Amino acid sequence: MLSNRISKMLLSGAVVGALAGATNAALNIDIRATGLNGGALPAGATSKSIPTVAVGDVVSFDVFAVIVGTDASTNNDKFVSAGGSWKSTGNLKGNLLLGVIRSTTDPDTGEVTSAGFDGNGWSVGLQQDLDSDGDLDVGSNVDSDANNFWAARFFSAPAGAVAGSTSPTTGGRRIGFGTFTVTANTGATLINFDGRNASTAANYFQDNVTVQEPSADGALGLTIGTGGGVVPEPAALSLLGLAGLGIVRRRRA
Repeated sequence: MLSNRISKMLLSGAVVGALAGATNAALNIDIRATGLNGGALPAGATSKSIPTVAVGDVVSFDVFAVIVGTDASTNNDKFVSAGGSWKSTGNLKGNLLLGVIRSTTDPDTGEVTSAGFDGNGWSVGLQQDLDSDGDLDVGSNVDSDANNFWAARFFSAPAGAVAGSTSPTTGGRRIGFGTFTVTANTGATLINFDGRNASTAANYFQDNVTVQEPSADGALGLTIGTGGGVVPEPAALSLLGLAGLGIVRRRRA
């Protein structure tokens, strides 16, 4: 249920302010809208909210890995890899499609000139209906098997790509991208990263210390549509203290 998802988000945001000083920060896989139908975001839309869409509209978005360390340096917080699913939850229906930032190579020598996140084990994920709501998500519900999950892995792993930031909602390292194509415009939907509950699903450096653990759900998803008003404005959620603080983690049971 969308209401349950939102309640969990509100709870997560509410406790961030209370626990940020005592809890280590963590890796957050963040979704941010970048455009609509090949153009810029329309008036009234933000990277976290697109109020009005129609059937056939294509929302473009980027995926960022954000790691907030506990010291003053952002250079020792590095992303290595993460795997999980992407789901749209709500009455507005649409199909998700994901990719990762690919490495670039010298056309003459084949040498990698820019390391992306298509290292060994990367995947665009399987496009399928994960929550039985009639549209296509990306990933898997089988946490014990890495197959079919979306996964980004730094080409130069196990070294990491610097992804530290003092802002969990605007900083970090761009690791992927995707689209959401609207198929039924009724109400609203929330698109977010759905973590994989497996001990090796997320790998990163925090304060130059290696961390390997299950991947957590995204801290703040992308809201599309407002019909019925069932999704709170992301701007209101931001007041709960997400910006500049460590992410309080929540894993699926």
